[in-house]
Amino acid sequence: MKKVWIKMSNRIKRLDNRGSALLTVVLVVTFLTILATILMYISGLNFQIKEADYRNKKSFYEGEKGTEAIKVELMKDVSDAAFRANQDLSINFANITSADTRKVEYNKYFVGRLQEVFDDKLLAYGGSWNALLASYMPNSTDYVLTMDLSYDADGNGVLTSNEVLEVNETSGSIILRGVSVKYTNPKYKLVTKISTDFRITAPAFDWSDAVSRTTLETGVSLDEAKTKDMISPADCVIYTEWKKE
Repeated sequence: MKKVWIKMSNRIKRLDNRGSALLTVVLVVTFLTILATILMYISGLNFQIKEADYRNKKSFYEGEKGTEAIKVELMKDVSDAAFRANQDLSINFANITSADTRKVEYNKYFVGRLQEVFDDKLLAYGGSWNALLASYMPNSTDYVLTMDLSYDADGNGVLTSNEVLEVNETSGSIILRGVSVKYTNPKYKLVTKISTDFRITAPAFDWSDAVSRTTLETGVSLDEAKTKDMISPADCVIYTEWKKE
């Protein structure tokens, strides 16, 4: 009887050992499955974050094309106004002996000529700044331009130059205020809105006596002499009060 009991006990122990090994395997497999699931979730989450970041950046850069297109056209307007201002100043250039006075006079000419450029273009758009600046942007319904100013004196949505432009003749600067561009990405349906002012300044020339004498002695016109020294129009048009919404 005792021998039978011993044999049964040994058999039970062997069965217990086999069950323990199976349980260990199940636990290890379960742990690895959970770990793999967590890693896959984290990997998928990182991918979604990167994809969302990519979409947001793409939408932003596409939206920025609207303000950049306006800036490019304003640079062309600056070049046109600078050329006309050079012609204006060349008439009395030799009679103005002070470099500071030449600078102030040129700034006044530049601001006046730039306003004339704007006025000429506004005529084609019924005096609407919104329509004029919209014509500067990419030809796409994905872009919408508005003039986000806190007031509108005439009450009918057509802003006057006095409302849009902040002019300083002495410093040769004009601030184009309240430009807002909204871009809707057609693929991702993301909306980017960029609001900014454009600060336009007269080109910085060397108005010293040396330049004056060289111009007179060589017979080179002021237009040619100054155009060669003219800085890039990109330096004359900068963003101010820029913000993204």
